[in-house]
Amino acid sequence: MTLTLIAAMDRQNGIGFKNTIPWMGKVPSDMRWFKQATMGHPVVMGRNTFDAMGGRALSDRTNYVLTRQSEHAIERVFTAKALEDVLDLYKETDEEVFVIGGAQVYKEALPLADKLFITIVDGVFEADTYFPRWNDAEWVIAEERYVPQSDTDKFALRFLTLKRKTA
Repeated sequence: MTLTLIAAMDRQNGIGFKNTIPWMGKVPSDMRWFKQATMGHPVVMGRNTFDAMGGRALSDRTNYVLTRQSEHAIERVFTAKALEDVLDLYKETDEEVFVIGGAQVYKEALPLADKLFITIVDGVFEADTYFPRWNDAEWVIAEERYVPQSDTDKFALRFLTLKRKTA
């Protein structure tokens, strides 16, 4: 199993404000990248992230929502009480599992992650939720791509793929 965290953040690691993404709808290149990267793979998210997405499963992905509440069935969504419960399902596979938010799930998953797919939105937005800081000494930039501001992307974007350094 490969554990990958995928997130978009502003220049100060802000990822959300009042359960919304501040740049939502303003950077379609990032949404295309997210869809392309996660399509066909399991995605793991916290309950607030799931609710912020309208309480609907992402299509063509196996969706896991982490929640402490006992849940009634949600169409096309599996619930789990802990991240480890989901990761245990895939530990003996070649599957790439994506953590897609929110902040608490990112914080819990970061020490276990093999890869980070990070989009940096070129701006500073009002935020109350942040992606955890990672230690640069533990990661190497495997790929970097820049998308300039345009009529469709209202902010410039920097796409980073970071891989954990091996001992």
